[in-house]
Amino acid sequence: MFGYHGHGPSPFLRITLALPRLVAPARRLLEQGVRVVGLGTPSFAPYEANVDFEIRFMVDADIVGCNWLELPAGKYVLRPEGKTTLCQLEVDVLWSDVVSHPPEGQWQRIAPLRVLSFDIECAGRKGIFPEPEQDPVIQICSLGLRWGEQEPFLRLALTLRSCAPILGAQVQSYEREEELLQVAVVPWSPRSTAPRPGLHTPGAGPISGLSPAWSPDPETRVPGLSQLPPR
Repeated sequence: MFGYHGHGPSPFLRITLALPRLVAPARRLLEQGVRVVGLGTPSFAPYEANVDFEIRFMVDADIVGCNWLELPAGKYVLRPEGKTTLCQLEVDVLWSDVVSHPPEGQWQRIAPLRVLSFDIECAGRKGIFPEPEQDPVIQICSLGLRWGEQEPFLRLALTLRSCAPILGAQVQSYEREEELLQVAVVPWSPRSTAPRPGLHTPGAGPISGLSPAWSPDPETRVPGLSQLPPR
């Protein structure tokens, strides 16, 4: 029992609440005391009331960080609509039906996470770090890799205006910066049905071989993009 410093076994009363947000009020009520006729207002020392309910769930279900969980067939219901995360699948399941596999044997392997690395390049002015208000994004290159595989499943270059062909990569060119940025952002939005990576990592540097032909055309600028970082 976390926080208990007794010298031997003691009886405890376990209180189960319907909602996690009720834990704090219940704790205050026990600490301040409950008025009981004939007994006055005895108070009680709650234990583990300061433990987050997510941690409490993991402890009760024997779940450790990044281990494999199994939802038995017939025990869960898929959510076809109303998703609240970027996961491809969302389900509803009773917590007691979740099977936690200890990281031993075949359950030690790492899940095939999809890693998306990307690099953003701007048409910067000489000697000045690019600013979104002045320097348009001229290319966004992405590399998708499944964990454990040697070859990437995605090599994509999005460019502003035309671009020379790149061996082994898919090149998509757009006339306006707004179109380029929308294509780069929309596929990973919660409403999109396109595959989503399990992890995003920033690119380590520029991807060579791209030569987009860009001219400072005011019509290619996107209003309201001052919050977009140049990299």
